[in-house]
This record gives sequence, structure tokens and C-alpha cells, in this order.
Amino acid sequence: PGFSSLANLTPATFTNLSNVPLPLRPSAQPLQTVPFTDRSAPVYALDSRLRTPYYQNFSVSMSRALNSNTTVEVRYVGNKGTKLIQQANINEVNIVENGILEAYRITQRGGNAPLFDRLFVGLPGVDGVRVTGSDFVRSNNSGLQGFLANNDVAGFANTINITPLVPGQNGGIPRRVGLPENFIVANPQFGSATLAGNFGSSTYHSMQAELNRRFAGGWTLQANYTFSKALGNYDGDGSALEQNFRTHRNRGLDKMRMSFDRSQVFKANGIWELPFGPGKRFANRSRGWLAKVVEGWQTGSILTMQTGAPFSLGAVGAFNTAGNNTPVPTAAFDKSFGVVERTGRGVTYLTGLKQIVDPYVGQITDANGIRARSTMLSITDSAGNLLLRNPEPGQLGMAPRFLTGPGLVQFDLNILKRFVFRERYDLNIRADAINVMNRVNFSNPDANINSLTFGNITGTSADPRIVVLSARFTF
Repeated sequence: PGFSSLANLTPATFTNLSNVPLPLRPSAQPLQTVPFTDRSAPVYALDSRLRTPYYQNFSVSMSRALNSNTTVEVRYVGNKGTKLIQQANINEVNIVENGILEAYRITQRGGNAPLFDRLFVGLPGVDGVRVTGSDFVRSNNSGLQGFLANNDVAGFANTINITPLVPGQNGGIPRRVGLPENFIVANPQFGSATLAGNFGSSTYHSMQAELNRRFAGGWTLQANYTFSKALGNYDGDGSALEQNFRTHRNRGLDKMRMSFDRSQVFKANGIWELPFGPGKRFANRSRGWLAKVVEGWQTGSILTMQTGAPFSLGAVGAFNTAGNNTPVPTAAFDKSFGVVERTGRGVTYLTGLKQIVDPYVGQITDANGIRARSTMLSITDSAGNLLLRNPEPGQLGMAPRFLTGPGLVQFDLNILKRFVFRERYDLNIRADAINVMNRVNFSNPDANINSLTFGNITGTSADPRIVVLSARFTF
């Protein structure tokens, strides 16, 4: 604040260094206070009690030699991240203590809310008798009607907070009736107020098993299996380290699986020298050019098999504007019920689920066609039993990243041939194939229960087959 206003030179005609008007005049003075009527400029701050984050790592392992070349190891590996640095917007829209939620519910169901009379009576056409404040909200104002139709009470409150009565006088609606500037958000002159603090935390627990065979007898092998879970409230993979909470009233509600969490992972890689040529099992009596052709072949492979990435079910935001909006479960269901299925409409994952009109829509007033504007849908199982619905106004949904998407299977292969010419020269020719089986690994589906493409998959999580041919001559 105070340094964000630049002096721009935008002349209407050609300007060179001989006629540049100096000094440039900024539109605001340095360190000038951001007025309450701005409500759009961002502000950033550091918690004055910011601590250095720290990790605790712990592990225990047991290994066993099966023979002179092969070992097996089983281990537990875990870590805990504490007081991790995370930025969050603390301008959470307040709908509870100021009475907006109650007034919204009354208006949404066709009643008249005293708070809305106070806010809107006196505006053109709103006299409080023939047209009440709630009537004004339900009138042909497409923006406010949309908030009522889709349980978006937070978006409604935010619009009241920033809407001007005169140009450049944002926040004029509560201001004109004597309500405090921070009636809806804590830092009302700013659009967002981002605080960097020790909000973050994480845990990782895993069981790992590994088999190693050293190179002997012409081949080597390494294989490992990991069963794990990574939890926290932020992945920490953004340059701004910013992840908004659904509500600062209880930040623990955003504890979820990390986006990189894979419950089960199996990987194996190996190298095998083909048994051809002098001294090998096959063609061991070959000589001259024949020996050079059949000897020196080597192949390597990498196999990766893992469960899918976690994903969140989406729904309307009925409490705040921070995102991570999720539906409300109405019955228990298996969190791993997704199955990839190819249909005539494309590829689907959440097979067997059906969309119906959200039951809450029946409680929304039909005045001015508001009910018809609702796009809220609910999810049932194949028998018609309700599983998921949108949150009601003032309600938060289920935990984010509850479900698991399609898994990944990929096999990479290479083959290499080495020609040796005397001691000074050799030629390596190789072919590398990534995803040699050309298997399609699908990405997560559209998981918004209000989307007409709910459950459909439109992307992949890995590349198709890629083959690279190369040669290298060493001298």
C-alpha cells in the first residue's frame, strides 16, 4: 500500500528523450493511506510472531541377506512438518455475527428480513412498504437473484461489501446506514488481506519394502513397494505459498490428503545382458564380425504401478468465497468406488451415479423465476438413494480430496548394442521406449456434482508411447 501506484507515460504523439515531461507525476503520494472506498487493492503482511518451521523425521528398518547377491529390506518411514509457512487471505466474508445469513435465508424463502430493509430501503424504488429490502434482492437484479438461486450467501455478502452507490465509493451500501466499515470483512479497504504465518502442517507415514539384487550372472534387479499416506492443509508447491482456508473459524477442517499422495506404489527396474556371443550361453563359438554383431546386447526396463491421485468433489460455496467447496454426504459410500469405463458418451469414472435436482431447490422462492435459475444438482446411486447434495446456506461440505482417481501403470523399455573396435573406439546404439505398451492412463474426472459432465474424464495423466533412437561414437 502506498507504493502500488505508478506514474505512467502514455503520450498521444511520438515522444523521445528530448521532450519527456520530467518528473513523472504519480497519481498518489508515497505511503498514502488506502481509503475505505478502495476495497480492491491487495495487502500483504507477515505475522510478527512468525517462527522458523521444522521437520521431524523418524524411521526404523530391518534388512536380510537372502544370498550373496540379494537382500530384502522392510522399513517404516515417517515425518512431521510443524509450523510450516503458509499464506492465507484473512479477509474471510462474515455472514454469521452480522445477521446476513439469517436475512439471506428469510429472503431466499420468500420472507422479508429487517436487516435488508435497513440496508436497501431508501434506494430508488425501495420504500419498505410496497417494495421491501428483500423484495429488492428478489427483483430483476440478475446478480442478486443468482446468489439466491444457488445458496451463494458469501458471494451475496461480498457484493454488498464492495458495491458502490456512487462511482469510486465502494462499500457505500452499509456505510450509508451507519454500519461499521468492517461489517463484512476484517480489513474492509482491501480486496484481499494476505497474512504469512505458521498455518501449515503435514504428516507422512509409510511402510516400504525393497528387494535388491546386485549385478551378477548378467542381470540386476531392484523392486520396491510403498504403502503410505500424506496429510496436511497445503502442498506447498506454489511460489506464493498461498492456500486459503474454507474458514478461519476452524482451520483443522482443511486437513486433507496431499495432491501428491499415492496410497500404494510399486516400482521395479532391472538390467539384463542378453546371453549371446563368445563366452555366453548362445553363439558362444562365434568369431569375427558375427561375434561383434551378436555380442554386447543389453536391455533395461522400468515398471511403475500406483494408485491414483486424490481429488475433491465440488459443490456450491455456501459459507465463504475461499474455494474448496465440497458437497454434503447424506449416506455412507466407499471412497474408492470409481472405475474407468468407456461408454458411448466417452470415458466415465463415477459409474452408476445419477444426477437429480437438489432437494433444497424446492425451498427457494419462485418469485421472479429465482427457483428456475438454480443449477444445483444432487447425486444418487443407481437405486435412487441420495448420496450427495449441495450445502445449505451457512453450511460447509465434506473434507476435500476424499476420493481417489484412476491409477497409473507404465512400462518403459530400452535396448542397447555396443560395438567395440580395438581399445580406442566403441559405438553405442540404443532405443528407448517410454510407455512401450502405449497404455492410456486417465486423469481425474470432472467431480463437480452440479456439472453436466460430472464423472466424465477428458484428459490423461501420462504421455502416450515415445520412442527415441540414438547413437554415440566414443574415441
